[in-house]
Amino acid sequence: MAYDDTKWIQCFDKAMMFSIGHAPCRLFATTVMYSSIIDSTQIWSRFQQHFCNDLPYQLQQSAIPIPQDIPTPHLDYILYHVFVTGEL
Repeated sequence: MAYDDTKWIQCFDKAMMFSIGHAPCRLFATTVMYSSIIDSTQIWSRFQQHFCNDLPYQLQQSAIPIPQDIPTPHLDYILYHVFVTGEL
């Protein structure tokens, strides 16, 4: 039996219509940690704008130093943060 992430993509499509702020990112993180997503990179790439929709504002309002080697901090900082701290 072949498995794919079609059901997860449909789930995120629906969730993005009703989620704002950091909720989409938390949904993604929870799903990756506790479910059977096959290709989390594909889902991240497809929905990263939604997952990080409030990140530019949050970064602007905080005094968080952004490492210079992050090419698109408005999309990638959250991944960097999770990798370095293990927290979302």
